[in-house]
Amino acid sequence: MRNKKIKKGFDQLSLIYDWISRLIFGRQLIVAQDYFTDRIKEGSSILIVGGGTGKSLSAIFKHHSLSKITFLDISSGMLAKAKEHVIKYHGELFGKIRFIEGTYEHLPKTETYNVIITPFFLDCLDDKVLGDTLTVLHGRLENNGQWLFTDFNVPPKPVFIKWFSKGIILLFYSFFNIFCKLGIFRLPEFSKHFSRLFDQPQETHYFLRGLLVTQLYIKSAPLKSQVYK
Repeated sequence: MRNKKIKKGFDQLSLIYDWISRLIFGRQLIVAQDYFTDRIKEGSSILIVGGGTGKSLSAIFKHHSLSKITFLDISSGMLAKAKEHVIKYHGELFGKIRFIEGTYEHLPKTETYNVIITPFFLDCLDDKVLGDTLTVLHGRLENNGQWLFTDFNVPPKPVFIKWFSKGIILLFYSFFNIFCKLGIFRLPEFSKHFSRLFDQPQETHYFLRGLLVTQLYIKSAPLKSQVYK
């Protein structure tokens, strides 16, 4: 039931999502999520989870026209926008993308990927669901595979920026709860969950005084023991 409400909400928001993003953040959301795409190896199999309206595809195609891409989103409205974007700007590459509506449970059972990209998606999950989701997706990532994580962030200092960021994020959650009934009002502890699965991120970059963060992780070791507290 929860997923149905979330899907319905994002279907409605798909019509205005890009407009709202540009109005509030300019191009910074796109710049942040595209920051590490030039590190992807040519010919990689790429899974984009929560790809939204598909704007991130342009940066990937700029560097990796030979890559095979699986584009997963719970919203049929977002998928329709993503398809429109590809047809308009990269029509000759449309056949290289497989669009799937749903969650990770709808991915082919035995398929693995060289790259996983989660752009402003994991903030929609509570800590329990986030832990389960990351564990499953980590299992789908090949050894030495890359995970490109981009999301909102609360910088520890200066104090004014910290509290300003918290206010922006609270407004963000309040807005999306109206439409999507997320049922959460604060960011999950991303670092806690990623540290279960990966060593330290290879690189980290911040935008908008720390409000946005993008990190590059590399899968290099077996899955650590999982302990939830």
